[in-house]
Amino acid sequence: MDTTQKCQAHSRSGKQCGNFVVKGKKVCKLHGGWSTGPRTPEGRERIRQARTKHGHYSASAIRERQAFRHFLQSHQNDLKEIMENF
Repeated sequence: MDTTQKCQAHSRSGKQCGNFVVKGKKVCKLHGGWSTGPRTPEGRERIRQARTKHGHYSASAIRERQAFRHFLQSHQNDLKEIMENF
C-alpha cells in the first residue's frame, strides 16, 4: 500500500493530478508547491531589483527626466540664444 501523499490539484476533467506532493505542501511542484515568494523586506527588494530590465520606468529615471525637462524649459531662451550665435 502506498502511503505517500498525492497532489490535491484537479484537472479540468475533474481527475486528481496524482503526482507526489512537495514536502510540507498539499500540491506537487507543477501546481505551485515550491515557492511561496519572498517573505522578508530584503527578499522582496532583491526580487524587485532582479525584475528590472532597463530601468526606464523606475522612479529615479522618471525623476531624472522630469528634472531635465524642467531645466530645458527654464533655460529655453538661453539655449535659443546660444544656438543662434553658434
